[in-house]
Order: sequence, then structure tokens, then C-alpha cells
Amino acid sequence: MFRSSSFALLLLFGATAALAENSARQEQDGSANRASATQSQAIDARAEQLQSGNGNTSDLQQSGEGNSALIQQLGEGNDARVQQVADSHFNQAAIYQQGAGNAIEVEQSGRANVLQARSLGEDNLIRVQQTGFASAEVSQIGVGNLLSVVQQGFYEGSTLAVTQDGDANLAVIEQGDGNRLRLEQSGVLNSAAIRQDSYHNELDLAQRGNDNRLDVAQTGYGSRIEGSTSGNRNAVEISQSHALNRASVVQNGDDNLARIEQAYENHQAEISQLGSANEAVIRQSMAAGVYTGHSALIQQNGNGNQATIVQQ
Repeated sequence: MFRSSSFALLLLFGATAALAENSARQEQDGSANRASATQSQAIDARAEQLQSGNGNTSDLQQSGEGNSALIQQLGEGNDARVQQVADSHFNQAAIYQQGAGNAIEVEQSGRANVLQARSLGEDNLIRVQQTGFASAEVSQIGVGNLLSVVQQGFYEGSTLAVTQDGDANLAVIEQGDGNRLRLEQSGVLNSAAIRQDSYHNELDLAQRGNDNRLDVAQTGYGSRIEGSTSGNRNAVEISQSHALNRASVVQNGDDNLARIEQAYENHQAEISQLGSANEAVIRQSMAAGVYTGHSALIQQNGNGNQATIVQQ
């Protein structure tokens, strides 16, 4: 499918014997494509860069043991950059770009990071930084989507799967060790800001519609958030702290607001809104010396409803 007709190829190999196992394959079909690969201090580093179209740029650097990277670009003006550094060992990255003006920036360092990234459309941007034992599968379909991921998985590892399908969607994600995340954005102008610190946080949520907003901060110990927002201009704000926290959010309609705050000890909260222009707020907190604790449930069916629960 690819032809090596016009090669603009840069291979830099060090002079050590450890490089005997390195392998690089670069194929270009089109005009003004650029591909560069740098492999050093590695035993089994493999690199494949395949370009078909015009004006595509691919830049790959590998260092360590057993690293593997594959970059495939179809279209025009796509940009992919992968760095596997800092004594990398068994890091893997597979990148596929199809369309025009898509950009992917990847930095992997540590022991065994895995990334699968796909961009289909125009002017999409993916930034991924992985350290330790991290696994990520990300996909963008549409125009002008932006995804930024920072993963740190030193002991238990962190995993995430993010799908953006539509236009101008934004997701900014930070993950600590031992966390799990699954996010789906489908529509236009959806935004998600997610931070998972400490251990054993889980999130499984979908944004379907337009102009929906999600803000989540999770800190430690068995927290789990699951739910879905369907409609337009819905907002979800969740903050969970230590202990066995759990939050479940379902919004179906437009202009709904759900806000959950949980602090310390054994909390549970659930908000279900069916309709439009509803507002539900749950706030749970425990002072020092408390023993286990809260549970709150809000269900609203209709329009223009408002409910607030505060437990301290």
C-alpha cells in the first residue's frame, strides 16, 4: 500500500553493541513528508513510520529495552511525535492519524507503558504523558477535539479509555497510581476535567449531547463514579476524598446541574434527574472522630426542580 518512492529519512544509531537488535522501517508515499527516528542504548527497539499523503511529520525517539512504536499517517499536515526516554524498558506506542492537521504528542518513561491512539478528522490534538506502569487507549473522531492525559502508575498501574466523537470536545485528565477511568464524549463542545489522586479511584461516565461540562476530583480508597449525561448544557461537579466514596449521576434533558461533594469516611450519593432545568446538590462531610457515615439520594422527574441535601 505504501511505496518508498520519496524518502526523507533520518536514522541515528549509536556505536554500542546493544543496538544490534534495533529495527526501523519508514515508508513514504506523497510529497513533503518528513520522518525521523532516533534509537539509542536499546536492545529490541522497533520503529515503523508509514506516511501516505502530503506534508505529514513524524518524529520518534526510543531509548531502553524492548521498546516498540508504530506511527501511521494518512492525509495532509498531520504531526506525530513520540519520545520513549528515561531508561525506558517495555514501552509501546501505536498511533494512527487520518485526515488533515491532526497532532499527537507522546512521552513515555518508566517500566511498561502502553498507548493506542487514533485521530480521524481534522485539527484534533492528543497529548499523552505516561510514567511507570500506565495503559491508555484514546480515540478522536471529528474536528477540533483536544485530549490531554497525564498518567503516573508506579506500583499498581493506571488505565484509561477515552473516546471523543464530534467537534470541539475537550478532556483534561490526570491520573495517579492504581486508578481506572473510562470517558466517552459524543457531540459538540463537551468538556471534562478529571483528576484522580491516590489509589483505587474509578470513573465510568459518558457525555452525549452538546455543551456538557464535567468536573471531577477523586482522592483515594475505593471511590467510584458512574453515570451518564444525555442532553445539552448539563453540568456535573463531583469531588470525593478519602474512604469508601461512591457517586452515581444520571441526567436526561437539558440545562441540568448536579453537584456532589463528599469528604471523609464511608459516603454514598446518587442524583437522578429526568427533565430539564433541574438542580440537585448533595454535600456530605464528616468531622474528626466519626465512624462511617452518609448516604443521600435525590431523584427529580420534571422541569425546574431544585433539591439540596447537606449532611455534616
